[in-house]
Amino acid sequence: MKKIHLGIIATVVFIFIGASVFLYYTQKETQTAMSQAENLFNSSLEKYTQAMEYWDENDYAGARIKLAGAKTDAEESKKYLEKADIESAVKQATLYWYDAWSNLINCVISLSDAFEDYGQVMSRLDYGDWDGAVTKLLDAKEDTDRAQPFFLSAKEDFDLIDVEALPSEFKSSIVEGQAYFAEYETLLPDFGDFIDAFIPFIRGMGHLLEGANYLEREDWHAAKVAFEDSQSKMSESKNKFDTLRYSETAEFSSLAVGLYSGAETIEEALAHYITGCEYAEAGDYSNASTEFETGTQIFEGFSWD
Repeated sequence: MKKIHLGIIATVVFIFIGASVFLYYTQKETQTAMSQAENLFNSSLEKYTQAMEYWDENDYAGARIKLAGAKTDAEESKKYLEKADIESAVKQATLYWYDAWSNLINCVISLSDAFEDYGQVMSRLDYGDWDGAVTKLLDAKEDTDRAQPFFLSAKEDFDLIDVEALPSEFKSSIVEGQAYFAEYETLLPDFGDFIDAFIPFIRGMGHLLEGANYLEREDWHAAKVAFEDSQSKMSESKNKFDTLRYSETAEFSSLAVGLYSGAETIEEALAHYITGCEYAEAGDYSNASTEFETGTQIFEGFSWD
């Protein structure tokens, strides 16, 4: 299973580097307040960048520490800016920008929790801990749901910036930022939809393993029930992945295509396992063996990748 990579984490910092343009503009004012605001803002950007370095190393706890520092510096920088006597349009635009920056940092903090939980899903799957994997997926979904309002608030703050009221040299940075927010607006809902589709898939895998264990003990009826439960979960998962296959978020559409195909393959294999159990229950072991072999051959076409 490939690790999900959200493009927003790698690129969002560049949206806000443009805020330094405002601070450069206001540097013309010989004010201690503006100097402090600029220093703290640069510190916020630096800590955010450091947080992303921790993120790339899967050190989400370290990333959260740096993100918290970035948020504190941004909030302190905003306080100094509020005291500055500068052009009102530029000041208001920058204040909205700070609000967006703080909200987006909160969003990324919640996403770090989601990615940490998702990483534990993968480790549990490696050991066949299906229930534990589902628990961590539910935690990741909760984290993602918590991140979504922060992202929407950041977008709203950014949209409040009056582009026309600003000098022309600043407009391109604002328009670019608004384009980024529009591009990534569906990303978090897609992440939540992916989790919703992945949960029944994992539960289906758990039932499949349960059925295989019953099959080894030649408990044909119990195996059939487990396989039917697995088939039901795979069907549910496939239907949910079907919609996500057409997502505009490339990371999730790619994953959905693979897992949709996987669920379809497993469904097909399960149909043969179920039929094989029915033959075995009736004492027709020859046909049962044929069905089990066919199911196994089909299942061998499944891969997590």
